Amino acid sequence: MMRRRGFVFVVLAWCTCVAGCGYARLPHPTYIRQTSTELVEVPYPPPPARVEFVPAKPRDEAVWVDGEWTWHGRRWAWKRGRWVIPASGTAFSPRALVRNDAGTLFAAEGRWRDVRTGREVAAPSELAVGKASPGDVVDPEGDPTATGQDLE
Repeated sequence: MMRRRGFVFVVLAWCTCVAGCGYARLPHPTYIRQTSTELVEVPYPPPPARVEFVPAKPRDEAVWVDGEWTWHGRRWAWKRGRWVIPASGTAFSPRALVRNDAGTLFAAEGRWRDVRTGREVAAPSELAVGKASPGDVVDPEGDPTATGQDLE
């Protein structure tokens, strides 16, 4: 009986902490499918996503776009997450990473699109950007991985 009370106390304490800490999902843009024409062949997959520290939401209508690895000819570079206010009638096509039947790897960088035509549009201005965690990026074997600079 005492163990059960202890368990209930821990669960209630955790729920109170989560509710009190304001745990919630970040508001995100409306998503639209990535087009296959944006896919570029890449020789190897990106490193694991970086941990980012999200700055305070600058305006009520702002949405958060997650950071992502983008391919830059010979290596991956980190594009930091950012708060933006999307233009009316636009949506975000998140990064895509796919393989064809032969196993060839392709990547497409996240892009903003017109929801009616699907055409790419200019990205909204960044209101605030995330700060990526410091430290080396390592591959699955634990060895440092060469990546490009963070994109500003």
